[in-house]
Amino acid sequence: MMVPTEAISDVAFAPFGRVIRHADGAVIADASSAFAHDPAAHLPVLEWVHLTEKVTLPLAVTRLEHHPFSAQTFLPHADSPFLVVVCPSLADGSPDVTKARAFTVSARAGVTFHAGVWHRSLAPLVAPSAFVMAMRRTGRDDDTVFHDLANGFAIEDPRTN
Repeated sequence: MMVPTEAISDVAFAPFGRVIRHADGAVIADASSAFAHDPAAHLPVLEWVHLTEKVTLPLAVTRLEHHPFSAQTFLPHADSPFLVVVCPSLADGSPDVTKARAFTVSARAGVTFHAGVWHRSLAPLVAPSAFVMAMRRTGRDDDTVFHDLANGFAIEDPRTN
């Protein structure tokens, strides 16, 4: 299965989370959605992530993750555009890869994943890249749930076909 990339928009990304960007002329972008959490996730986490490799398209997706108790936010630092791969859940809670979406995000925007949204790990489009990540954790081993896909899928750039 091939999933085409699309530019992120507030409307298209809304089922999965929130796009964070500065409104025209605004000095501050509201990223308070980063703190949405279940009461069990009482430990705030703020990490500065530095990645030395970028992803290239087509990109094979064989593993997804979600965070059942907390939203998770990524804000690019410097010139770090990235790719966001998401999908909803099936009735049993596993990822519904038939409805996967792939969004390109400019270095001037960030994202917050709603708690429980299946997504691929951070996928920078340039290297090196840096991001600030915020979420909350329970302090147990249940903050990140991984799902290895029996039949993965690929992300492609529709402009190259």
